[in-house]
Amino acid sequence: MAHQSVGIRWLVACLAPSDIAPHPNFKTDVATGAELLALIISFQWAEYATYAEVFDESPPSISAEDLLLIDAAKLALDSKTVHDGLSRLVSLTEDLDLTLGQRAAAAILVAVTDSEIDEPEAHLDILVRLASTIRASAGKSLSSRALATAVLLQQCALRSFEAGQLSRSHEFAQETLSVLADVGNDWEDFPVSRGVSWTAIDSQKRLAELIEGNAKALRSAASSLIDKSWAEIVRAPYPAAAVRPLRDSLSALATFVSETYDYNYVPTVRTSRFSRGDNISVQLYSSLLNAEIVGSLADVSRGRKLAGEVMANRIASGKVGSPGRYSEVIRLLRQGDENKQLQRFLNDVRLRGPLQDVKEAAERLVDARSRYGLITSSDLTLLKSAADVISPTYSDRAVRLACDYAEQKLDGRIKRSRVAAWKQVETTLRTVTALVQGNPGVNMEYVVDRVFNLVSEEDIGGDQFVFSALVNLSTSIDWDKVPSTSRDNWLALIGMLERSSEAMKIDRLRIRAAMNSADDVESAIIPEGLEYVVALIEQLLKDSQEKHNIRKAIEIVSELIGTSRRDAARGTFTGYAWSPYALAALLITKFEADGLWPVLISAIGDKRVSNENKLDALRVLTAAFPKIEVPRDVSRQLAQDAIVLTDRDSHPLLSVPTEQYAAALRNFYLAYGIMSAEEAQESILADASSHDVVVRSMCAEACLFASGNEPNSEWPLVLLLQLSHDRASVVTRSAAHGLAYLSVLSEFARFKPLFSRVRVLLAHPGIAAGSGVIRGLEDAIGVRRHLRPLWCKTELLKLSDDHLSREMRTLARRVLASY
Repeated sequence: MAHQSVGIRWLVACLAPSDIAPHPNFKTDVATGAELLALIISFQWAEYATYAEVFDESPPSISAEDLLLIDAAKLALDSKTVHDGLSRLVSLTEDLDLTLGQRAAAAILVAVTDSEIDEPEAHLDILVRLASTIRASAGKSLSSRALATAVLLQQCALRSFEAGQLSRSHEFAQETLSVLADVGNDWEDFPVSRGVSWTAIDSQKRLAELIEGNAKALRSAASSLIDKSWAEIVRAPYPAAAVRPLRDSLSALATFVSETYDYNYVPTVRTSRFSRGDNISVQLYSSLLNAEIVGSLADVSRGRKLAGEVMANRIASGKVGSPGRYSEVIRLLRQGDENKQLQRFLNDVRLRGPLQDVKEAAERLVDARSRYGLITSSDLTLLKSAADVISPTYSDRAVRLACDYAEQKLDGRIKRSRVAAWKQVETTLRTVTALVQGNPGVNMEYVVDRVFNLVSEEDIGGDQFVFSALVNLSTSIDWDKVPSTSRDNWLALIGMLERSSEAMKIDRLRIRAAMNSADDVESAIIPEGLEYVVALIEQLLKDSQEKHNIRKAIEIVSELIGTSRRDAARGTFTGYAWSPYALAALLITKFEADGLWPVLISAIGDKRVSNENKLDALRVLTAAFPKIEVPRDVSRQLAQDAIVLTDRDSHPLLSVPTEQYAAALRNFYLAYGIMSAEEAQESILADASSHDVVVRSMCAEACLFASGNEPNSEWPLVLLLQLSHDRASVVTRSAAHGLAYLSVLSEFARFKPLFSRVRVLLAHPGIAAGSGVIRGLEDAIGVRRHLRPLWCKTELLKLSDDHLSREMRTLARRVLASY
């Protein structure tokens, strides 16, 4: 069916919905189809519902064709029905009973939806064909036809860019500019919203200006580095059509700041705000959707980041909490190439839950990107975080995607940037390591052969970071499942790489140990200095328990501690790959190197030694309780001569907050009975309300020691129960560890709230609380007092079978076997 007009108002309803949508201050009895679409595009669901009620009673202004597009748009903009909506929109782009404007509106919504589900290139052919059809169509309003064509081509440019097809994106952007160059004054007229003071022609001219600017920006972004067209964009005036979405973003931010202020400074009298829906999300999504539709690369980048960060902060403050919100934050930050923010958010979700959202997000990504070429470092961040929760059937495809990333020349979905080849390979190796670790379903032969080919490339394998990542991967591979040919190739590769001066000797030993290599390489690989000590502690040396090896390690760390103290006396800072103080503590705890106690305690007591070095040792010694004992003469010395804080740390970048160091020192004293619970009570109670999550975590640890030392004193246990409700996952994990530890000591069998709380912690949706419980149960095995039977065996059996995390299932099975 041919049409004389384009029906451009349907496109304007998508690109500039406020120019079309009924204004709340100028109510009408009915709304047209384009007006209803404009309300949907701007997420004005309450206004839409008002007109939908009228429509249900009397639908004279809405045709069946209008309804099809409106309903499909509604479905596509709802995450629960997005695939159904997409399917309907695709069909509508080919429906000849619709106007060209309606079909074009459906097509750009298809493109936006494709991008959201990680398939931005899926329906480019539809946009290209429709752009060609509109451009060749006969009739009046040539300028409106040119605008409609340009909008579709600009969508092609943006989505090609997202798919990593830069040359094609450049061509589409150039074609967009060519189409707009022919725009004259032959515009289609239509009724505009009573809330605006300009005409339909003004609206289209502004949109043409906006699309032209966006096309120039994309053309520049998709060009070579020597292209200087960016200067024209920087100098260009801000397009008038972009002002309204910007105001939406600013309004959302202003509301968010006010909401955060109210959260932090709670009024004495509670107040309630009555509003229709979540205005912050509506405004941010409206602004972002506009950026997506008009093809603004910069605004899409900013919009995804802003919406993701605001939503993540609102989740943290408890303002929004539905499970789908977590998946949406992951999508927005990942598709916005915000890798650091994404990693932090994923770390938090893994620890606190819900893990299901991480699993589903990763599996949707694997399904989508397995059909296409581009994969980004942000995608790999998600795959790495989800490595132990995705279904086994997804693991091999995830590994392939991770390896594909290393072979790309550019990184990012909308922030296309060059990354050093070694960095890409390192990122791939670390992601593959996470996917392989403890995962029997992975094709180990494929992993070894594919990685061998990647690392064998010139100027990649010799990098120290790549070699270190290769070591970690080697220790995670199940070599029994690797054919001898692939294994020999790997060993040959390692032999070639380890000749590089950048390859650490201890890494070379780690690989040989992981592969159970029969080669006698110890004589050729003799670590020195701190590397030797670490190799001894990791039992990578032959006869690790022989006294002469231990004696040599003691001499090394003693000498370096002495050097460090002399440097500190001169006011200089000496940095080491491994802390000699921590290694000294490890030698004491693992090899009973009691001769190091005087050296270490004397250094910790030195006021000139940095708090960082002291903290390293104190943490190791405290973590070893109750497996070791402090010699009596050392205990007496510590009781008489209190260890003091350093007045000024030697290196400002490595300084430790005084509150953290004081807590670590107190916990060491408490663990080994140098300080009583009563003496530590005031500092423990103060630390429970600290703003520093590390301090609160150490406070939970202190409560464990205080309770263990004085079982009849209930205040530490009550405080520990309270800390187990802390929002910070590191605090919850520390408290869970303490509660589980105490729950198997016979002295605490009477305290019923202890057991009910541990059961709840085992059922937490993340891994922090559950892993804290399991490690607490494990650590209690080494305690020198009567243990009760494992009272939570049923819960652990269920966790070992049903938990989403492979890591948690393994931990549960291990503790069950231990008991």
